[in-house]
Amino acid sequence: MKITTTTQDGFSLNFADHRGGAVPRQVLARGKEGTRDNFVWSYSRGNGERYSPRHRHNFDQIRFSIKGDMSMGKREALKEGHIGYFPESTYYGPQISGEGEENRRAMVVQFTGASGAIYLSTEQQRLGQKALLEFGTFKDGVFFRERGEGRKTQDGFEAIWEYLTKEKIKYAEQRYQQPVFINPASFAFRPTGSAGVFYKRLGVFSERETRIDIYRVEKGATWMAPGEQANRLSFIFEGSGRCAGESCPLYSGVWSEPGEATSFEASEDAQVLHIAIPTWESFTQSTKNAQAA
Repeated sequence: MKITTTTQDGFSLNFADHRGGAVPRQVLARGKEGTRDNFVWSYSRGNGERYSPRHRHNFDQIRFSIKGDMSMGKREALKEGHIGYFPESTYYGPQISGEGEENRRAMVVQFTGASGAIYLSTEQQRLGQKALLEFGTFKDGVFFRERGEGRKTQDGFEAIWEYLTKEKIKYAEQRYQQPVFINPASFAFRPTGSAGVFYKRLGVFSERETRIDIYRVEKGATWMAPGEQANRLSFIFEGSGRCAGESCPLYSGVWSEPGEATSFEASEDAQVLHIAIPTWESFTQSTKNAQAA
């Protein structure tokens, strides 16, 4: 179990900015590069004016708008307190950020979708962008090639992905027509069977069965979840407590690796956003079992 606490001044700009301005963030956890269990989980703040064109990815994303609304289109926003699931291959945007953006806070996790296209970490993307600057420029999320072979204009992420993998990017058939925006306040809490612990199931997505839940843990109560074959990410967004004896203040992230149990004892009334991403091995094995049945 890995516990990461965030700080007011711990944000870094050492990330790719091919979308028109790097987003300051604090990394909560990372998976293993080069595998289908790779992911990057971060806590971020806004960075003033920023523009990103309408685009899509070959990976999945989950975003939690903690403070302020997040622009997701000309007339669309992921409102404060809402959670969005952004499936691979599904377009969204343009994203237009303006005055007051630096006060916004969000939690984001990016990971391999059910198609199996390996997720490139933010560090890999940064290095790919740096290399491509030898051949052209990035502006407003688009790569403009000035030298060398290749498309003259291309989505910035696509250009980086193709440069690093030496393959033409492919997108899976679109599973969802648009991103799924979730208002957790509209869901009722249900008992878990443990005193003082309640939960909301916000959704299970794609055949990989990525889960999003919120747990409410009353002061003095303990939420315990047995290990499973999944990378489980628990974000404390209200209150505080202790995880396996260690302090977990507000906006802490707890990464439980596959097979590890999760426990959280609330020092005050608390809420925890819990995301479970099944391991690629368990996902593919369950698919084989279903096909053989």
